[in-house]
Amino acid sequence: MKKNIISAFIILFLITLGSYLLLNDDSPYPKGGRDTVVEFGDRRFVILKGYKPSEEGNVKYYLLYDQKTDETIEYEIYNYKIEKPYAYTVGYNGYTKLNYNTGEYKQSIDLSAFNKDDQEIFKKVENGDPLS
Repeated sequence: MKKNIISAFIILFLITLGSYLLLNDDSPYPKGGRDTVVEFGDRRFVILKGYKPSEEGNVKYYLLYDQKTDETIEYEIYNYKIEKPYAYTVGYNGYTKLNYNTGEYKQSIDLSAFNKDDQEIFKKVENGDPLS
């Protein structure tokens, strides 16, 4: 009988500990909602989808957004790729390489502004299936 009580206590403790570890969230940024496509790192950076009116009706678009500074880094993203700790996007402003751990990013319309490894990644992003 004592052995069953101890076993039940251990199981209850492990379930409680597991729930705490799974549900504990230290990020100061909110979890994504229905407009969030993907979140990076501690959720400071997100790709959001939005809609803008046009003659054909509402057109979907995607943007790279910094929740800390409340600014849009890139409007109208065509595609993206995550290569830890970087997010690569191709969009209206050309090419953006974001280090989502440090918050530093580089943006250029000219692909040659990036090193060869980054250029290869951007080429894969450009040739991949666009966001839809």
